Amino acid sequence: KFQKQGFAVTYVESARVPIVTCRRWSTLEPGQAQEDLRIDISFDHEVVLHNSRLLKVYSRWDPLVVKLCLLVKHWAAIRDVNDAFKGTLSSYSYILLVIHFLQDLNHLPDLQNPPEDLCPRPLPRRPVDERHECWFFDYEEHGMTLDEARQRFGTSPIRSSLFELFYGFMWFYAYKFDFYRCLVSIKSGGPPGARTVRKTDFFPRRPGGGGQPGFRECHP
Repeated sequence: KFQKQGFAVTYVESARVPIVTCRRWSTLEPGQAQEDLRIDISFDHEVVLHNSRLLKVYSRWDPLVVKLCLLVKHWAAIRDVNDAFKGTLSSYSYILLVIHFLQDLNHLPDLQNPPEDLCPRPLPRRPVDERHECWFFDYEEHGMTLDEARQRFGTSPIRSSLFELFYGFMWFYAYKFDFYRCLVSIKSGGPPGARTVRKTDFFPRRPGGGGQPGFRECHP
């Protein structure tokens, strides 16, 4: 059916999660075509459903969250740096970068590590496929309004314009974030300004490797 609608359908078996990609191009000028619609379909991969739920809660936190995500994704698309199959970042990865950036400014909370007075320890668990822990605090499931959730998490409202946020996003990852030593994580916890995970803490050390991280033995 996709092919009848003008899509080029490709099965990407080499991906970490095998998917079917459906792409459609529109002709701008004779001899020139531009991709105007892309659909990636995966099967039997439950964790993506929980990822989508998590992003939905973040998107409701402030209207500018969605706008900044769309702007960053558009910037990446027009520069052709948004395709994981070509060695660049996926759209989902750019959204995680935006969330981490806004967490650093205390505009977004860490929904996977809520305050103890809001959610006593030990935290609930929602394991998926024996590899992923997908629980996060959904304020609506706990009968809270968005304003109550913002107050309990202690986040600050976004007062910057979309342009200022986009500039800040670029500056943050160009000059502030240490890619050589740290990983981007939206589950790192800690106070704003310290939400980073060191690579040496995330990756297990290679035996006899002189303290160097064992990147080939990393956990998902």
